Amino acid sequence: MVCNHWTSRVIEAGVDPFGLGRWSYMVLRGKGNIKILIITTYRVCKQAVQSVGPETSRAQQFRLLSKQFRAEDRLDSPIPRHQFIIDLKGWIEHKEEKGIKIILGIDANEPFDTSTGIYTPVEFTTDRPIPITGHDGTLATLVRTCGLQVPLLLHHSEAPPPPTYDRGKEKIDFLFVSTCPVPSIARTGIFPYNSLFVSNHRPCFIDLDGDAIFKENTPVIMPPYYRGLRLHDPRLVHQYTETLMTQINYHKISEKSEVLLKAADSGSWTDADTEMYEKLDKLLTKAMLKAERGISKKISKNYYWSPQLKAALNTLTYWKLRLLQLKGKIISQNTLSKIFHNTQSATCKSLPQPLASVIQEVRQARATLKDVQRRHIELREQYLEDLAEAIILHKRPRLLEPGREKDYERKKHKEI
Repeated sequence: MVCNHWTSRVIEAGVDPFGLGRWSYMVLRGKGNIKILIITTYRVCKQAVQSVGPETSRAQQFRLLSKQFRAEDRLDSPIPRHQFIIDLKGWIEHKEEKGIKIILGIDANEPFDTSTGIYTPVEFTTDRPIPITGHDGTLATLVRTCGLQVPLLLHHSEAPPPPTYDRGKEKIDFLFVSTCPVPSIARTGIFPYNSLFVSNHRPCFIDLDGDAIFKENTPVIMPPYYRGLRLHDPRLVHQYTETLMTQINYHKISEKSEVLLKAADSGSWTDADTEMYEKLDKLLTKAMLKAERGISKKISKNYYWSPQLKAALNTLTYWKLRLLQLKGKIISQNTLSKIFHNTQSATCKSLPQPLASVIQEVRQARATLKDVQRRHIELREQYLEDLAEAIILHKRPRLLEPGREKDYERKKHKEI
C-alpha cells in the first residue's frame, strides 16, 4: 500500500511470479535510474504437511510444487519453506542485476543470525521451480547472497531486538534493505503487540527520508482540474470554437504558422523562427484557456456580484474546509491558502484551533453571508460607483484591443 505523495512514484506492482502467492511487491521510481523495489512476503511454518489443514498456505504450496515436480519428472519431494528461500533469492538477484534497490519485509518463521549463511547465487527462472540442490535454504543465506542489511540492528546495536511472535522467544519478522537505501533511513523500531492493529506479531517499521532515497523532492499531488469544455453539449462546443477562432484570427496565428512551415520545409529555419514558434505556442495556449474560461463561468442569478459577496462566500468555504480537516478529511494546505487569500481577513487563521472554535467561525461566517446576500443590490451599486470613479480618476487609454475592455476594468479594480 502506498499513500499520499508517493503514489505518483509507483511504476510497477505484482505478485510472486512463480504463481504460489508467497509475496507481493511494487516498484517506486526516483530521479534518473533510481528504482526501489518494496517486497512484502510470508514464509510458511515448519510443520509437516500431514499435520496441517488442506487449505493452509503450506498445504497449497506443497500440492502446486508436487504437480510441477511431476511435470519435470523429478523424484524428490518438495519442501515449501526451502523452495521459498531459493525462489525469492533468485528473483531478488534478477532484480538487483537491473540496478533496482531492495526493501524486503518478511515473516520468515525463522530467527536470523548475522554470522551464518553461505553465499550461493542461483539461476533465475519462472517457468519452473529453481532446483534446490546444494542450497541450505536458510534466511541467512538469502540475506548474504543478496547483499542485504538489517537497519534495525544498525540503529539499535546496543541491545538485542525483542521477540516478534507472542508464542515464541525469537524475532522472526524482519525488514532487510540493500546497501544504497541505508543512509536514507531516518529511524527504525518495533511496536508493542496490538499497538497498531490486533495481531500476535509485533509491527516492525523503518522511516524513510523520501528526498534522500529518491534523490529529489516528491511533488504534491494536485486535485484534478475541472474541465469546462463538455463535448456532449453542442452549445458549449460552438461557443468554445467561436471564441478560440476569434483569438486565432485576431493574432493571425494561422498566417504566421504558414510562414514558419515554409521556412521549415525549405531548410531556412533561423533563431528568429524558433522565437516566433515559441511565441505562437504561448498565444495559442492562452487563447484555448480564454475560450475554456468563457464557457466555465458559474454565475448566480439570485444575487448581484460584489467584492463583499465574494469574500463572504470564501470565508464560509474556508471554515467549512477547516472543519472537515478536523474531522479527518485530507484538505490540501495549498487549497486552504488560496481560499483564505480571497476572504479579505486581516489575520491568518492557519494555526491549529479547537473544534468548538472552528464551529463558531462557521456559524459566524454563515450569518455574515446571509447579511451580505440580503444587501446584495446595495453592495453591487456601491461597487459600480467605486469602479466608475476609479476609471475616471485613472487616465483611460483611447484605443483598446477588441475584447480587452473588461480586462482593463478588472485590472484597474484589482489595483484599487
